[in-house]
Amino acid sequence: MAKQEQNLIKLDEFNIQQLPELQNKKQEVSAKLEQFKYVEIKDNTTYEEAKKSRTGARTLRTDLQKEQKAVEKKIKDNVLVPVKNAYDELIDSVLPIENKQQDEVSRWEDIKEQERLEKALLEIKRVEGIKAKIKEFGDVWEQAFSLMKYENIKECIDTFQESVEVIDVKELEEFEILFTDKVDDLRFKLDSRITLLTTEEELRLERERLAQIQAEHNRVNAIKTKIDSWEKNWLYVINNLEFRNISVTQNEFETQTALDCQELQSEYAEKRNQIQELLSAKVSQLKEAEEQRIERENFLKEKAEFEEKMRLEEQKKKEAEANAQPKKELTEEEKKYFSSRAEEPIKADGYSTSEETQEEFEKNNNLEKGIPWYETTSKEVEEKFNKLAEEKLPKEIDFVEHLLEQEDTPIIDSRVFSDQSKTIFQDLSKKVVLEETWESIKELFIKDSDHKNNISDIDAYFVFEWLSENYNVPTKK
Repeated sequence: MAKQEQNLIKLDEFNIQQLPELQNKKQEVSAKLEQFKYVEIKDNTTYEEAKKSRTGARTLRTDLQKEQKAVEKKIKDNVLVPVKNAYDELIDSVLPIENKQQDEVSRWEDIKEQERLEKALLEIKRVEGIKAKIKEFGDVWEQAFSLMKYENIKECIDTFQESVEVIDVKELEEFEILFTDKVDDLRFKLDSRITLLTTEEELRLERERLAQIQAEHNRVNAIKTKIDSWEKNWLYVINNLEFRNISVTQNEFETQTALDCQELQSEYAEKRNQIQELLSAKVSQLKEAEEQRIERENFLKEKAEFEEKMRLEEQKKKEAEANAQPKKELTEEEKKYFSSRAEEPIKADGYSTSEETQEEFEKNNNLEKGIPWYETTSKEVEEKFNKLAEEKLPKEIDFVEHLLEQEDTPIIDSRVFSDQSKTIFQDLSKKVVLEETWESIKELFIKDSDHKNNISDIDAYFVFEWLSENYNVPTKK
């Protein structure tokens, strides 16, 4: 017995150094590592030394791993497997007794669990029944509130109060507070629904009132629009009325059916009277304008006839005076001169190619026209022109035309003018412009199409007649 106790091994006191495989193993490995020191490679020699050191260390490592596997296998086969088999045998001897007793315990626990579940199910059914009753009560009245109309508010309030009083709160047990909360919530929803329905009813009544006001406003506006349209139509007719359409327009106005304007009939009657007055005034204006037009046409016709008669008489007088003057004949010296010049070419500036002076050219040029040279010297022409320039010339005609109308003015060649006379002639030509008259301004105004829609030709005639009597003619921009 003592011998067996000495062979017992206590695992908690077991030391791996007791294994022969690990005896002095650490010192042995340290000694070998001294042979495989680290080598820094700098050249081929150190490279070979480094490889040799690495190979030795790798061989030592692999040998240790092989020994580890061999030791572990010995421990498993000699210790772990036998220990496991021994304990498995012991456990197998205990399991039948444990399982038998566990089956009995489980049977009893199942019975008690079933009883507990039945009680819990009954409790769930009771609770769910109470909650379902409370929920059903709330759902029914929420739907009733949503369908409630404004006219049924009082009836719905009374019915809801009766249904709350019918419920026996004792049957609700611990859920009485839940029912009370539901009733309070329903009362709040009822009040909100009543407020909404009351507001909607007030809005409906307000919309009806506004709709009636708008309908009345639209009806009155329609009548006013009809009156305004009638008035604008007749104003347009009157504004564009012509003399030839007076009878037709007056007849149409008199025979036109009166508008039905209901309470605005007096306003329509007033506007009709105003239109009738405007129409009468327009008719009077057109008749007066027509009379003035006829008078003006007669006046212009008589004026034209008178002017034509005066023109013919003046023309006859001039022709008689021209025929009474004897024609001047050329002297022998002048005839000889023109014969010699007929064979000479003429330059573009009017002078001949011969070496004649300007004075000779002026004298000879006038001789060609049948004017004696002693009547058209440069000095005489300049004096006569300066005298004419000092006279008050009419502004309606050009200065040259005025000279040509003078019977005793000889034909003038501008090349014989002095610098002073030329300057006077140019200044007078710039100043003599056509004068604007009220008649010419009126014609321009009538031709301008932009004014057609604003004023008629007859109105323009009266306006310019009045302006011509009271104002001087303005200058054009």
